[in-house]
Amino acid sequence: FETGKISPEEFHEAACELFGMKIGFGKFREIWNDIFKENMALTRWLREMSASHRVYIISNTNALHYAHLLEKFDFFRWVNGTVASNEAGMRKPDPRIFYKALQTAGVRPAQAFYLDDVWEHVYSARRCGMRAYHYVCPHMAQESWKHFLSRPSGW
Repeated sequence: FETGKISPEEFHEAACELFGMKIGFGKFREIWNDIFKENMALTRWLREMSASHRVYIISNTNALHYAHLLEKFDFFRWVNGTVASNEAGMRKPDPRIFYKALQTAGVRPAQAFYLDDVWEHVYSARRCGMRAYHYVCPHMAQESWKHFLSRPSGW
């Protein structure tokens, strides 16, 4: 589902069958999307960054979540672009999604600051040459950014 290989309707049908549920698509979508809470500290920091730097998002997502996120969270409106797994046909940690993001952003790997809360994704991005950092909290994200800026030529 996160690589766009099946439609939301097919996913709904498969989930209902798997869990023995009888629930309409609209209600399913509402429940499926009711997992997101915005990290306001991180959102504020990203908004500040977007005033002076290009910001792109690489997201493992699906069509239902992505449509919901675009509607609910403003930060998708002020970033420069998004590489969504369901549209790209691949998901993190597949290196191809990082190369696609680099191509979309028009930067070389060593020029990219990448932040993720999943170590496996950070490791994969680093193997692609990106300067990737593990996200733990907004303060550490800012410290990682300072580290990135203090070493403009790489690690």
